[in-house]
Amino acid sequence: YNWEHAFTNASSAYRRVLRNLGRAFRTRPEDHIFLFPEEHWPISELAFGAAGPLARSLILSPETRPVIPTSGDGDETVEGPTWRHSSARAAGSVVAIPSFADSWAASGLRSQNLPVADRLVFACFMGLGVEKAYSMTVNYRDSLRTLADLPGFWIGGHTPRFAEIMGASVFCIVPKGVGTWTHRLYEALLAGCVPVVLSDDFVLPFPELPWSEFSVRWPMGEVDNVTFPGHLRRLYDSGKAFAMKKSVDKHSCWFDYHSVASECSPLGGITRQLRELRPPRWRSTG
Repeated sequence: YNWEHAFTNASSAYRRVLRNLGRAFRTRPEDHIFLFPEEHWPISELAFGAAGPLARSLILSPETRPVIPTSGDGDETVEGPTWRHSSARAAGSVVAIPSFADSWAASGLRSQNLPVADRLVFACFMGLGVEKAYSMTVNYRDSLRTLADLPGFWIGGHTPRFAEIMGASVFCIVPKGVGTWTHRLYEALLAGCVPVVLSDDFVLPFPELPWSEFSVRWPMGEVDNVTFPGHLRRLYDSGKAFAMKKSVDKHSCWFDYHSVASECSPLGGITRQLRELRPPRWRSTG
């Protein structure tokens, strides 16, 4: 197997790390864990494919389908999407993990968390892709423009009042970005806002959690200004949104890396999943 070819696209620093792993990695790749904190993994698609050197390793990442340059080689001046998602998830065990919000950002979001009755915005999204095309990968953020004029909706670009508006919104719309995952999900949860996920291939972390109790999933290609807002309105009018908000607050500690709750933290959740995936020889026979 041509290891150097597999890592051709890796950064020079990452290639040095892999070379230094040496024989131990080559003979027992399942003993190694790799962390990729975003959708751009610093290795070629060959490396994590079925025959690649990482095929038996564990991978931690908020993204389970990393993006790969298309024929446009990632050139944003090329018309249309210039990146694609890998055709299949990494061959090895990929553990979806929450992305990290630093203590300043996390505390700012938590401080804006209002009770549902005090939230004056029905649903919000603030970010790229609404006012300007966002075409590095296929997504439907531009469809959110149809919601901008609806009562109670705050749709637009980024604003310094970002945390304040999320904390004052009942629902936070979480559309797909460049990757299938988006950091907006975890910001919404920290702000006590019910996330509405618009990303069909987003693999959520900690699948054992009751996600349907504190989040909404909607097909990303089916956002309109009638059916979609109507669904959210029914959740609110039926009282279910109030229960979902309560569940958001209950489970947000699973996504807060600064959580002091011993039984509820992302580090605890990740450790539990790694324990379940560890090779048999690691497990105690006692």
